[in-house]
Amino acid sequence: MVEKIAICLTNDLVYDQRLLKTCNALRKHFNFEILCLGVDRGREYSASDDAFEAFRFKMTFKKGPLFYLEYNLRLLIRLLRLRKEINKVLAFDADTLLASGVFSYITQIPLYYDAHEWFSEVPELQQKPIVRTIWDIIERFGVKRAKACYTVGPKLAEIFTSKHAKPFQYIRNTPFFNEPPPVQSRAKMILYQGALNEGRCLGLFLDFAKNLPEYNFVLAGDGDIAMELSERIQKEVLINVQMTGKLPPADLKILTQQATFGFNVLENKGKSYYYSLANKFFDYAAAGVISINSPFPEYEDLIQKYDHAFMVEPQIDAITNLIVGTGMEELRLKQQNGYKMMRDINWEVESEKLKLIFQ
Repeated sequence: MVEKIAICLTNDLVYDQRLLKTCNALRKHFNFEILCLGVDRGREYSASDDAFEAFRFKMTFKKGPLFYLEYNLRLLIRLLRLRKEINKVLAFDADTLLASGVFSYITQIPLYYDAHEWFSEVPELQQKPIVRTIWDIIERFGVKRAKACYTVGPKLAEIFTSKHAKPFQYIRNTPFFNEPPPVQSRAKMILYQGALNEGRCLGLFLDFAKNLPEYNFVLAGDGDIAMELSERIQKEVLINVQMTGKLPPADLKILTQQATFGFNVLENKGKSYYYSLANKFFDYAAAGVISINSPFPEYEDLIQKYDHAFMVEPQIDAITNLIVGTGMEELRLKQQNGYKMMRDINWEVESEKLKLIFQ
């Protein structure tokens, strides 16, 4: 009998690479039928290779508390309607745990939890103690209901295991292993890929674009502060800065391979960022791009082991001096070290852990 798993998420189905990789791995290892219950973001969607069936909610509210409340109500109703078809439920981050947890409680259908981040500790909630407490309660409720839980890195896995007195595994959000792209002369490009949100030092990214007019600076993504960044680029006539918006994974991969440096500097605004392990950290290395990272624990451990990237404090002069002072020979050496890391840490290796979680 083929089992069916419902994956619940508020992310964009079109661009969520972790989702597509997870779906493909679950099909490969377990032959699951997969239904993704997401949000209609107004973009055309077609699942690659029929990786999953998708149902997208058309939301009245686009963000904020009412968005999460509406989504979870719609999700719970949909799950209950499908209860005779579903064998498992996977909550793709804490913002889907309320509905999926209640559904699991009512039906006794097993719940699994993929914690992408420490949701109650994101920068946006640092000055909102009541909201943080609500999300913390929701997470505790969902984790208690879950049959198995996992997150994106070993540090968060340790913290969550201690906090919830329940084992958390970790599955790093890495790309598939590919033979390294040919060593080539790179464009003088500094790339940021990912969400354009508070705490990502993107104002600083624009600041040091002024110091390095010979470099092109590219922001590949979308988010809460996208309009603010766009207005500043126009106001200050930053002709060496380009915003691409969100790109399909294949296009983003091509763009990334053209860059010399990849930007992954965060403000220390909350424990979620401090213990993060972003997928861009691995995407840069796989593309032969030298990443510039915050000196946070997960990045520090891997950079000390492989010596493939840089760590720097979020200061204009420090980042500018790092870029100007790095010669081609050092870049080539770190590029090769990055390829070594990706031979050890890639999706083929990480996704094997799903066998233990969903068995």
